[in-house]
Amino acid sequence: MGRKEISHVTFFNFASAIAIGSITGTVVLTPTLNLGIGLYTLAGWSALTILIGVIDSKSKTARNLLEGQPVIVIKQVEIMEEAMRHVRT
Repeated sequence: MGRKEISHVTFFNFASAIAIGSITGTVVLTPTLNLGIGLYTLAGWSALTILIGVIDSKSKTARNLLEGQPVIVIKQVEIMEEAMRHVRT
């Protein structure tokens, strides 16, 4: 997922990091779980995360779909009330 500041982490990256940590913890701490299946699951989720990251960096359409569009709510010291109403609903 790369190194990012916490303010630049998207929701998908945050959720993916939590999922990878959870899968790893389950694989390590559950003695009845087959290690091969756990590693397969971890590799699959990691590959999905990397694939989504590559698609996100290459396609503006995919980036808008995954992350949404930013909304300017303050412009030149003026509060954009219409944008605030749009974001709130």
